[in-house]
Amino acid sequence: MRNLFALVGLVVVVFGVLGWYKGWYSVTSDKGTLQVELNKAKVLSDGKKMVEKGEEILNSSDKTTAPKK
Repeated sequence: MRNLFALVGLVVVVFGVLGWYKGWYSVTSDKGTLQVELNKAKVLSDGKKMVEKGEEILNSSDKTTAPKK
């Protein structure tokens, strides 16, 4: 169970750092309140690009490792 919590914590930290770097959200403070604004369009756009890049990598690795007949 402890390993599951560690994995969830790692995912949250990676998402936080990656999201901050990619500009998926912004955090502002005003008179003791904390506001987080999520840029949904940017998240969806970057997610689509990551999926396409992953498919491209998988397709290229299938071609290079496939046995030749």
